[in-house]
Amino acid sequence: MFVRCCFLFVIFSLGHFVALGTVLGQPSPEVFTKKPPIIELYTVGIGKTVMERFGHGSLCVKVNDRHSGDCFNYGTMDLKEPLKLSWGFVRGKSNFYVSVGSLPNMLAHYKRRDRSIWVQSLDLSPKEAIELAAFLY
Repeated sequence: MFVRCCFLFVIFSLGHFVALGTVLGQPSPEVFTKKPPIIELYTVGIGKTVMERFGHGSLCVKVNDRHSGDCFNYGTMDLKEPLKLSWGFVRGKSNFYVSVGSLPNMLAHYKRRDRSIWVQSLDLSPKEAIELAAFLY
C-alpha cells in the first residue's frame, strides 16, 4: 500500500512540476533512439526526524549501460528558511520542488540516513520510456 501511494504521488506530480534538466544537461534525443532509457521508481521509507516521517519518491533515468542515472527527486524542500518550512509543514502547506541529481549520490544520501529504499523498473514500452525521459529532461 505504501509503495502504491508513493508511486501514485510521483505519477500525479509529473503533471504538476517542471523538471530542471539544465542542472545536469539534457542528453541529446539521438541517445534515446539508440537504446530506450530505463526508467525506475525509487521509493524511500520513513526516517527518524520529523521531516522524514513520510515516504519519498524519485524517478530515475538510466540512458545507457555506462550512465549511472539521473534522479528527479520530487519533494525537495528549501532548507534556507527553517521557520517558514516548519510552519508550512505543520499546516500541510509546504512548498516542494524537483531537484535533479545522480543516482549514486541519492542512494548514498538515504543510506547514510538509514532509510529503506525500494526500486521498481517501470514496465514501459520503448516509445513510452523515450517520451517520459524527454519530458523529464
